[in-house]
Amino acid sequence: MKRTTPRSTTALAILATCGLLVGACGGDDDTDASPTTEAPDDGGSASEPTEEPADGGDSGDEPTEEPADGGDSGDEPTGEPADEPSSDINADTSRRLRLIGTAGVQQLDPVTGVVPCEVEMLRWVYDSLIYALPDGTFAPGLAESWESPDENTFVLNLREGVSFQDGTPFDAEAVKAHLERGKNDPASAISGQLESIESIEVTDDLTVVLNLSQPRAGILPAVLADRAGMVPSPTAVEADGDTYGANGGIGAGPYVYDSHTPAEDIHVSAWDGYWNQDQRFLAGIDMLGSASEFQVDRIESGEVDYSAMKDTDLPSAVAGAERGVVEYTITPSPQYSEIYINWEIAPFDDIRVRQALQHAIDRDLLTEVLTEGSGTPAYSPIPADSWAHDPGVEGLYPFDPEKARELLAEAGYPDGVDLTVGQIEHPYYTRLAAAVQDMVSESGFNFELESVTGAEINNRLYQLKDLPVAITAFRGTSDPGLMLEQKFASDANSNPAGTTVDGIDELLAEGAATVDQDARAAAYQEVERLVMENALSVPMFHNGGLVAYVPEFKGVERGYTTCQFGDFVSVPVYFAAE
Repeated sequence: MKRTTPRSTTALAILATCGLLVGACGGDDDTDASPTTEAPDDGGSASEPTEEPADGGDSGDEPTEEPADGGDSGDEPTGEPADEPSSDINADTSRRLRLIGTAGVQQLDPVTGVVPCEVEMLRWVYDSLIYALPDGTFAPGLAESWESPDENTFVLNLREGVSFQDGTPFDAEAVKAHLERGKNDPASAISGQLESIESIEVTDDLTVVLNLSQPRAGILPAVLADRAGMVPSPTAVEADGDTYGANGGIGAGPYVYDSHTPAEDIHVSAWDGYWNQDQRFLAGIDMLGSASEFQVDRIESGEVDYSAMKDTDLPSAVAGAERGVVEYTITPSPQYSEIYINWEIAPFDDIRVRQALQHAIDRDLLTEVLTEGSGTPAYSPIPADSWAHDPGVEGLYPFDPEKARELLAEAGYPDGVDLTVGQIEHPYYTRLAAAVQDMVSESGFNFELESVTGAEINNRLYQLKDLPVAITAFRGTSDPGLMLEQKFASDANSNPAGTTVDGIDELLAEGAATVDQDARAAAYQEVERLVMENALSVPMFHNGGLVAYVPEFKGVERGYTTCQFGDFVSVPVYFAAE
């Protein structure tokens, strides 16, 4: 996007300084440690994305230009199964995958868990009703098919012959018990996503009918591909009661739980009773804790096999590929780095202050400096190549420090505004926060940075609400409508203010009601425009997703940010046999 003003001396200084920092700090990664109190529904701040796009080019290639969001996520479900693995796969099924990338899980209950980063680790133990595929479409999982015979009914047709890892049959009653618990348990972190379910009927052992209080057919596949679709054994839940998940979990997934250390590591082993053996080639998975730096060195030394990284680690991945010690895949992601604001707390309750902050950000420069060229400037929370993005929002806030100062003066801050700004304790976010602090000072925003641990950031932002502004990131989802709901619906857990702009709730409901993608796109583009015109979010750039791995690890189709790894089943991965 063309600037209305040239880069300032300050901005050029940021470029030089941050370029040196990035070069000096090798491969740091986001710890994203876990909050201890309720946090956003699978999408909170300081977390990493879920979006699924794009073929990830051959290892060692330059970043691909594939879209970060599939264009068919709103289509009618076809009932077709997930792609079967190639018949010529020669896998070493005796090998366990050792990986790093985030801080592990706190506990293994998909209903009450609040740590955004743990979702894909839960998929190892829990199969989901519906799979979200890398191209943004959906495919059958434990539900063989689904349909919406009318706008207030959603029917799940379940897979026959499946059992949980404790021998309990997987059936319609188990799904009903899970969804009712997710909807009604006071400790549930997914109740908002299930609020529209008025009642649940079991018409036979393999059929579940969701009677809805409002039309939701367009969004329910995405909801049921996430925590709400991860069904635990009802026998185990009943036996453990409120402590379920603290000491493991029992699902119908490809791996059985072995052990975990909260927020550090988790170990699972292949389950012989898994219904979809042809999609699983690993003997087990060992998540070995937080990645901070030198991931390529750790892979080269034989310590681990696979690591999700920050986009700033691209040079080390390229160098490792050139030496032949790793391969890598990098693709776009829906995660965006942002200046989080609570628009109900002064000074951000004044739209002029929020808009001034938008004009204070040189998105092109930050993207160039802080993502090694693998990210894309973020003019809204929706990636620019998404089917739900309106290109018209991209011109709303050109970098313009003079305009920012004018808006601050109109809002009563002619001498600028002093703010305490939360910053995650991590080298990556330290660099980002320092660059932003320097950049916005030219526009009259005087940021005093307060370091906050990854374990505390969500609590501070969403529960205590004592940080009206923070520099962080927001994890995307496989469906842009679900992301918008999680972040901007008035009752969403990830909405910091607990309010929204007139019209947003209604438009979100409109987009969720239909499976027609054109109609969904129209509704979500209107939400996107309202969000940005009212400056409810200050996105800076969408991160690239990057993974590096040993050369014999195959089937990696896309890159991930450090909060994700890939579920390893709906798109299978394997070690090539010698």
